Amino acid sequence: MHTKERKIINSMSFVEYISNISAKWLANKVPNDKYPNVEDQIQIYEYGWMVIWGAILKISLLVTISSLLGILIPVMILTITFSSFRIIAGGYHFSSYNKCLVFSLVQFISTSLIIKYALQYWSFGCLWFLFNICVIIGIYNIHYYVPRDTPNKPITEIPEIKRFKKLSYQYLAIWAVIMIMIISMFELKIIVLSSCFGLLLELLSISKFGQLIYSKIDF
Repeated sequence: MHTKERKIINSMSFVEYISNISAKWLANKVPNDKYPNVEDQIQIYEYGWMVIWGAILKISLLVTISSLLGILIPVMILTITFSSFRIIAGGYHFSSYNKCLVFSLVQFISTSLIIKYALQYWSFGCLWFLFNICVIIGIYNIHYYVPRDTPNKPITEIPEIKRFKKLSYQYLAIWAVIMIMIISMFELKIIVLSSCFGLLLELLSISKFGQLIYSKIDF
């Protein structure tokens, strides 16, 4: 292996490396005439593979670590709430997959540990207060910051911006109804706490304040 090739591999994360191999394999197996050249096809396929392999790695690590720490339920609920809203609203993107992976693991695991050990101190009055805070902050952030795009995929068209805002408001409304039902009927505090904190973490990710904090971490 040439020195230049070795340096390129060393600078890549495991997910980027295996995604690149997978993309080249798929481009070889499934040629596509709509791309001007093979390199463009590989680049498109590589992004898709990074999403797949990245999700597999992140979920595997989350499940393993949270199971060992006894926080699987809060981690899963928090992650589902965070990720599902992020698909619509967007959020901060770290400069490399490794940074994103490490920060996500630390953020989700540490928050779930707090939920686990603080659960007994949360009254239902406090849950209602937290729920209302989530709704208020959610409405504010959706109005001012959604969609939170990326430099690589900016969203500048007014109809698109309005569409993502509308979808975000609909998501928040559905989430609020589900939380009200759980608080009122089922009294499952761990679900409400985990989902509320998952939503707050995503709202932080799209806010101006959160973008500033994450940019300081993403050095």
